[in-house]
Amino acid sequence: MSELIRQNNFTLSYTWNKGSNSICILYLHGWSAQHRSRKGDAISEVAKQLDCHYLSLDYTGHGKSSGKLADFSVKQGVQDVCDIINETIKTMPLIIIGASIGGWIGLILSERLPNVKSYIGLAPAPDITGYIWDKLIPDYAKPLIEQGYVYIAQPPLYKITTGKTSEYLFNEHALDKMLKERGIKNLALSDK
Repeated sequence: MSELIRQNNFTLSYTWNKGSNSICILYLHGWSAQHRSRKGDAISEVAKQLDCHYLSLDYTGHGKSSGKLADFSVKQGVQDVCDIINETIKTMPLIIIGASIGGWIGLILSERLPNVKSYIGLAPAPDITGYIWDKLIPDYAKPLIEQGYVYIAQPPLYKITTGKTSEYLFNEHALDKMLKERGIKNLALSDK
């Protein structure tokens, strides 16, 4: 484990394992976590098996880095990662894997850094702070979503099967609409 020393002896703790492959896997942990964890160690092991570089860090106020968790923000996390990248891998091609708040930091970096080749979000947490949805989506994620770089995976809530045909519905509104349409389509009036 290494440390980047900033002004006033402020430190960022990070791990950089070098590989012979020209790609670096950057793991970004979640809120109040640290980069040395089961998930981080597992991703580090995969990087080692692929002979890739591996880079991860503790953000401000996290793990062994200086600062208080209360002082952390997404903007600060992005700056922390950029500082470590500039200190270590510089312009090396990156695969970013971000968990929770690290997923959102990774999403921002995916748009800002030209050397990002792939982004994987592990349960990225859009509601981890109150302002992310209003501020982050318009500024960073909207162009990525519109250009087809980000997909939101969600399981269907309902599976409706008629004969050999199945239909998947993702919310209550879709279920109500389908039931009304099928009800009207199959409505039989009788004069008894």
